[in-house]
Amino acid sequence: MYTISADGAIVEGSISLKGATFRGITHFPAVTVKGQFAATAAVFHNPGEKALIAGGLIAEHGIFIDKITARGEVSFSGAMTGGQFVANDAQFTGPFPQSISLNIQQLSASRGLFLERIKAFAEVRVNGAKIVGGFVADNAEIVCSSPESPALSADGMAVEGVVRFHNASIKGELRFVSANIDGQFSIINSSLENPEGTALLAQKLHVRDYFILTNFKSLLGTMDLRGAQVGELGDDQSAWPAPNCLFLENFRYGSILYTRDRLNWIRLQRADQFYEQPYLQLAEALHRKGEAAEARNVLIAKGDDFRKYLKRFEKGRYWTRLSMWFLRRSIGYGYKRGLPALYIFIFVCFGWIFYYWADQVEIMQPVKERVYMDSNYIEDKKLPYPYPRLEPFWYSLDVFIPVIGFGQADYWHPDVTAPGGTRILDRPWGYWFRFYHWFHIIMGAILSSTAGYAIVDWLRHAWDDYLNRATSS
Repeated sequence: MYTISADGAIVEGSISLKGATFRGITHFPAVTVKGQFAATAAVFHNPGEKALIAGGLIAEHGIFIDKITARGEVSFSGAMTGGQFVANDAQFTGPFPQSISLNIQQLSASRGLFLERIKAFAEVRVNGAKIVGGFVADNAEIVCSSPESPALSADGMAVEGVVRFHNASIKGELRFVSANIDGQFSIINSSLENPEGTALLAQKLHVRDYFILTNFKSLLGTMDLRGAQVGELGDDQSAWPAPNCLFLENFRYGSILYTRDRLNWIRLQRADQFYEQPYLQLAEALHRKGEAAEARNVLIAKGDDFRKYLKRFEKGRYWTRLSMWFLRRSIGYGYKRGLPALYIFIFVCFGWIFYYWADQVEIMQPVKERVYMDSNYIEDKKLPYPYPRLEPFWYSLDVFIPVIGFGQADYWHPDVTAPGGTRILDRPWGYWFRFYHWFHIIMGAILSSTAGYAIVDWLRHAWDDYLNRATSS
């Protein structure tokens, strides 16, 4: 039953329903109002059905449904106004839990959308709305008891200005999929609760300025930011969901306000999935902020976390894990390029001591046969001129780094038959010393190639940075 039906009417002035009570369906579809559409403090009562239908309404100077009480769906789907759309202090109760309490999808408002202090007990639908002047829902209370419906859906919404949920309480899913916010988006001092599902679904959300999530009173449910892009991320730990409840794949942000404990934030993602992009994005943001050391730690943690993922969920990739373990210990996955030089220095110094000792106990012997045919060497072990004498440090370096020659390895080698002292297991010292000699050579080949890789990687990154600076300038 219609209490009022004004389909397609054209009103030269305003429509005022202030303080009125309507039982049944109030019908204003495709109405054109040259002034305002005002229903402040009105009551629309039609439980289980639609209470107010104003789809396609055009009100040149604003739509005001503040302080209304509605039992039944209120719909302004496709409505247009050159002023504000105001529903402050309104109370909406949908026909049933799975239904819509306020339907303003495809709304077009030129001076802002205001849902401050509303109470809604079914879905509020704002999909595809185009708002100039901001969308404010401070102190809003929206409860959707149906797991099949979101509490507030704003998929595809476009806003020029701010989107603001301060001191709001959302029980159910808050959706902003593929929304475009040409300003700031902030959720502050609010609670988002959807324990069995997603608390905030913001896939492919685009925010030009700040994306602020701080001082949450509670956050129950997952947070899905996959594919979102924001200018600057400003969140704190109160807005971080529980472990395995954060989705960050392809989430991009130009900079980041709070950098503390960011590795813990990254690790709130699902343990049975691994994506490197969130680590790379965080490292890039930290680097822009001047925290190069912390950015490097994030990149190293990326490798560590990938190894843990492989160990738990892809155990068959043993050789991948082994190679990554070596890269971690040798060059920090390429992010600690100075480590090979340190290891080379330690090995060369250690070898210096060993080869010096081996020379003292006559394990080190000349390679060339002509030495052994020289009478001076036969009589008193005096090397013939110009045969180079053994220099333990340079010999250690020579055999360790295969690509550089210092004129030592070609002239000296350990004699496996040299006694060198007390025999061990009935073998001379020279026999055992050759094992260290081989180990020294093998480690030299490995660490030298690792150092070469680190140098090439550094040059590649330096060249990429140069090209990026040249392109940006």
